[in-house]
Amino acid sequence: MRLKYLLIENFRSFYGEQYIEFSLDEDKNTTIIYAPNGYGKTNLLNAILWCFHRKFSPGFKAKTDLLNWEAKSRGRKSYHVEIGFVHDNTEWRVK
Repeated sequence: MRLKYLLIENFRSFYGEQYIEFSLDEDKNTTIIYAPNGYGKTNLLNAILWCFHRKFSPGFKAKTDLLNWEAKSRGRKSYHVEIGFVHDNTEWRVK
């Protein structure tokens, strides 16, 4: 399985719609996510875990508080995570 993209909307620290496209190139097949502490890298990991398994990384706090606080303050009530991936030469999407 190879991740193709990650689409996050109003999930934890991510307000609005955020899109990350992962490299599928055979020779350049690494996508690096780099940011200072506190900028949401662990929230990206947890978005993937939550989308596939409805689980979180160890030590993850506030497991029921997934709606972004800014979205909540603006009256939004929903959040979502979508992952596109390729497995056995077939494209899949989990939402």
